[in-house]
Amino acid sequence: MTDLSGISKTDCPSSCNGQGCTITGGGICAHPCKSGVQYADKKPETLARYAEACQILGVHNQHEVSQ
Repeated sequence: MTDLSGISKTDCPSSCNGQGCTITGGGICAHPCKSGVQYADKKPETLARYAEACQILGVHNQHEVSQ
């Protein structure tokens, strides 16, 4: 699991900074209540961290595939 401590519906995790996003592992923010996951960042590890963030925040994961 990724360190998403400090995440809230308005704030990014404490481990995010100007150099990168904890969810994407890169420079583009993917906070579920801010920007979400961009098409170019839809990699399995990013989607897993995004799903974890959604669960913590209690919000719908728009990238989850229902079967």
